[in-house]
Amino acid sequence: MEEATKVWLKSYDGEKWDWDLIKQDDSIPEGLLLEVLGSRRSVVFVEGVAGSFDSALYAAILNNYLVIPVGSCSQVIQSVRAMKANTQLHHLNVFGIIDRDRRVPAEIAKLEQDSIFVLSVAEVENLFCTKEILELVSIRLERDVNADFQSVSSAIFSRLQGELEVQASLRAAGEIKFQLNMFDEKAKGSAGLASALHSLTTGIDVNAIYTQSLADFNAVLSARDFDGLLAIYNRKSLSAQASSALGLANGSLPEFVVRLAKGSGRDEITESLKRYFGNFAHHMA
Repeated sequence: MEEATKVWLKSYDGEKWDWDLIKQDDSIPEGLLLEVLGSRRSVVFVEGVAGSFDSALYAAILNNYLVIPVGSCSQVIQSVRAMKANTQLHHLNVFGIIDRDRRVPAEIAKLEQDSIFVLSVAEVENLFCTKEILELVSIRLERDVNADFQSVSSAIFSRLQGELEVQASLRAAGEIKFQLNMFDEKAKGSAGLASALHSLTTGIDVNAIYTQSLADFNAVLSARDFDGLLAIYNRKSLSAQASSALGLANGSLPEFVVRLAKGSGRDEITESLKRYFGNFAHHMA
């Protein structure tokens, strides 16, 4: 049986309908396409799943956008590029926001050319642990702001010190993976492909990459650079440690922050977090 023809009703001015047939696009799931077409807002694809605290935070502070969680960073990238390539969606502004993870500046700059922006923290969960958010929460809980920050930062620095080699290795692996993605796919023939692979692998200095990665973490630790730590430390349990230090039971800091962001604290939280959204901050209300 043939699929039903779907019509997109763009607008109605009281006399005339503005409509168009919805064209099939194999690169975009139909449900997603219909959701986007049915919204008049600009679209932001983010990592995560619907119902998670990080997705809820995005939706609260980016309430002028249709925020769509699509899973992994690669799915965010694919979704943005597919939407931008769809001629029916040329009227929409489409963006992506992904975690910094272990991306290098060159990769971040390249992604921004496709309107895919990278947070300045290693992962979105780290937003719940920024100094600005910790201060806001302490004030709301009528606690000692300075004592709370010292308690949270000490716990997190101690955690990083205890797994320094693991984190340095993961960061180095991310850089090596990025360099491996630079393989010359235009090489021709068996000899050409082998030569391209040889040139690529011999140009990757694993020892230098690991040494630099370890130095980055040691610099953060020695300087007690809290912003620097959040930028390179991938550990989803940080908010649980912060929750305990703030007297919030069961790792409930993200839940508390989201509740504030959905209510009276939205504007304050949005302003506090703008600087962590890189160049996407220019698009935030």
